[in-house]
Amino acid sequence: MCDEADIQRLEDAGILHMLEHQSRMNEGLCGPVSDVYYEGRLVTVGQPPEPPALPEWPAASCLVVDPATTSLPDFADRRVVLERVKQENRWEKSAWIAIGIARQMLEGSPEKSVLLLSPFRNQADLLRKLARTHLSEFPNVRAGTVHTSQGNEADLVVFDPVNPRHGWLLESFGKGDAPRLYCVAFSRPRQQLVLMARRAELNDNREMKQLARDGVDWTPWKPKAPHAISARVRRQATPARVLPPDPYDPLAIALRGEP
Repeated sequence: MCDEADIQRLEDAGILHMLEHQSRMNEGLCGPVSDVYYEGRLVTVGQPPEPPALPEWPAASCLVVDPATTSLPDFADRRVVLERVKQENRWEKSAWIAIGIARQMLEGSPEKSVLLLSPFRNQADLLRKLARTHLSEFPNVRAGTVHTSQGNEADLVVFDPVNPRHGWLLESFGKGDAPRLYCVAFSRPRQQLVLMARRAELNDNREMKQLARDGVDWTPWKPKAPHAISARVRRQATPARVLPPDPYDPLAIALRGEP
């Protein structure tokens, strides 16, 4: 990205015209994007959208969901549930949770539009596949890579970077695709962005951390306790052990009428 002096020279030469006003996304989303990419000059005007107003849904512009500590949705594939602890399968678990978040939003407000994004093509393909299976009844759902989403927008954007520590995503300012990619991803939502990321990894990605500076940690649903439930079921299903009567028990002797 250009620094402020470079931007000023380009503007003075009439080569660059920087966007300064917007009303498409709410102020909580615009502020970080403006500071990181527009030298703080992009301001919100008019009546921009507000974050979603749904019961038990945080009214924050940016939510940070940790896939490592979030349980899988009820409809997740049983194979994924059994492999929940495997590090190498984290990309699939993260995608299932992203779909679960989208479904939770749409069940409460089906007219909303949702955009599921990832910088990686394989992850975007998986999100698209899961959306076709589990979100097909909602017409305003799309999934794809960040590169293909430029020009699109949605009420809710779920951004799944898979691993914020990936070398490609750690490229510094002014190098490679990372800055443009983040600018596009964080400016697609109108009302709210959900970032799928672990805080420890997010802290190692300077640019993503700046953009999610006001992000609120959120657990979209309460974790289940399958082991406790299974133990209760086992207790209910297992009959109590019946011991044979003791012929020398005083009460048994009295009931038999023996002296």
